[in-house]
Amino acid sequence: MVSPFGVGSVFDVLGESLMGVDISEWPYAKTRRVESRRLEEALGVKELRSPPSVPSYPSKHTPGIPYQRFPRWIFCQECRRMRFARGHEEIGEAPKCAHCGGHMVPMRFIAVCARRGHAMDVPWDRWAHSQADTEDQRRCRRPELRFDTRSGGSEGLSSLVVHCMTCRASRHLGELPSRDSLKRIGVRCSGSQPWQQGSFSCDERLEVLQRGATNVTLPETTTALDIPEPSVSTRNVEAEIRQHRNFDDVRTAPDGPRASILIGLIAEDLGVTEDLVLRVARGVADGGGDAGADARRIGAGLLNDEWQAFMQATAARGEPTGSPNFVVSSTQLVVGGGDRVHSLLADTVRDVVLVHRLREVRVLHGYRRYDLAADVVPVHLGRRGRARWLPAVESFGEGIFLSSPSSG
Repeated sequence: MVSPFGVGSVFDVLGESLMGVDISEWPYAKTRRVESRRLEEALGVKELRSPPSVPSYPSKHTPGIPYQRFPRWIFCQECRRMRFARGHEEIGEAPKCAHCGGHMVPMRFIAVCARRGHAMDVPWDRWAHSQADTEDQRRCRRPELRFDTRSGGSEGLSSLVVHCMTCRASRHLGELPSRDSLKRIGVRCSGSQPWQQGSFSCDERLEVLQRGATNVTLPETTTALDIPEPSVSTRNVEAEIRQHRNFDDVRTAPDGPRASILIGLIAEDLGVTEDLVLRVARGVADGGGDAGADARRIGAGLLNDEWQAFMQATAARGEPTGSPNFVVSSTQLVVGGGDRVHSLLADTVRDVVLVHRLREVRVLHGYRRYDLAADVVPVHLGRRGRARWLPAVESFGEGIFLSSPSSG
């Protein structure tokens, strides 16, 4: 639910293709609180929530997370007829062809916004009629589509054809993945995610991808270990700014008409400069340049704390110490023999920490589409009502921590 099948991700199951909706649609009351003060402060949220667990044999009353069919264009494996599956037609079962009763499966290609992370169906009716030869084809009002395989020895996508049975217009898929293929037939980005309702607009470039491609959804996650509280606590001013009740309004419109007033309120409440508040809101505090740089800076701060927790264990060898979810003990590396390999190992490894128990919390706070230079899409796309939260999962394990003489 965080990765790889979280918000905005395509999930193929039993021949169907679904996409996870944003957390504003999740059943908040059915989720479970995941405690991680360090992550909450670092990400500027009030709490972390885990999706409800599902038993091996769920019933229709079992709580779950909503997914939506995507892509909505599907075709019959028997008669090859295509149709656009609308939301009100869902009955909780795999769709069947109305003409022959065959099983209907999703089309292979989708369209994604290369800059702002939107996603939409390829408009196959438009594609089939984009090379119309006659007036009847150009004016076709009730298209009935088929997804055919063209005979004649052609290979690859050129052998796949979307054909209109009403007016006999058709076009193969050979040029579909090329740059601006949809723009050339007058198709614009929907400006939204598949589950969003309403009218949106976007002028960014559309790219056609296979729905199973790895770059359809690139999750933005942050991970932290559950370590003991440091003996000397330090103030994390940026975390305090991100958690302020007025910060979300500033972050969404840092140059808006109300921003200067709200920035002043935050600065006064926390005893910091207005310039720092503005830099944090724009995601450029401490030299960061974008959302990705800000996330890397947050991750580096979390890792530094965890490094210190492991290094503290090396100060006292012996019995396991730590906290209930961070049990470690330090030991010596015993290197036998006198050959070159053992000598290099002794020179390379200084400390060995046995990790008897470890708790890791992983948080999903956004995702990108197409490439890592695209904008981050937040996991919450609805109205801001209750205190801000993010989806998270926890896992437990054990391991070994090694440090080298130069790492100190």
